Amino acid sequence: MNNIKIFFNIKSSVYQFAIVMITFSILAILSNIFIGYDQVFVVNAAATLAITILTGIIYILVMKGKFNDKFLNPNNTVITSMIIFLLLYPFGGAHLLLIPVTLIITLLVTRVVRYRAQPIFNPAALGLIISYLFFEILVKTGLLSSNIFISWWGANFFKGIPPLEIWQILFGIILTGVVIYYAYVNKKLALSITFVLSFLVLSIASKLGSDVNLLELMTGYLFGNLIFLSFIMLSEPKTSPTNRDSQLIYGI
Repeated sequence: MNNIKIFFNIKSSVYQFAIVMITFSILAILSNIFIGYDQVFVVNAAATLAITILTGIIYILVMKGKFNDKFLNPNNTVITSMIIFLLLYPFGGAHLLLIPVTLIITLLVTRVVRYRAQPIFNPAALGLIISYLFFEILVKTGLLSSNIFISWWGANFFKGIPPLEIWQILFGIILTGVVIYYAYVNKKLALSITFVLSFLVLSIASKLGSDVNLLELMTGYLFGNLIFLSFIMLSEPKTSPTNRDSQLIYGI
């Protein structure tokens, strides 16, 4: 176990990112308890989270114990596992079996598609694409009844239209604060803020002159998937630029 403990260092940016993703996942479930509570959905989400965590733990133990993988960072496994959990809609039932398969495919893909020992693409995004295509083949051949649904459910705290529920505002503020702090400490704030501003400006410009309520539009974005995309997916430690100028260009 000592070869695993060395990775849990609070000063490590990857470890901090793993904590952010765990916080995000917990808030995602809590938000569905306090906001429009649906018992079946919450149970399915909890089951999905449990299966995701168990699969990640087994993967780490097998790769570290059986194959003695000295380069595997458990934090990366945690990050990928939580992203998969937050993006895949928790249907429950037999569909739960697709969760560990998707996660294993994603984790294995990140080990293969590399350049100079570093991932080329966002690991979770690439893994989800390959998993979706693989399951789609099974669906077409009749071996699988339905494919995974990449819904970004856990990244969306906006359910309904303004005025927002107090819990939506609370979770939104907590989550936004956590991801902004992480981006600031790890010098990725320029990238995330640039992307958010660019997206909002273009969105507003495209809606000018229409009947769309701009307040509703902005609220939906800021409490929806925009924060997750800009502060989590784009600022992924291994595949996003570290230079400030490069971050500005990348964000635009």
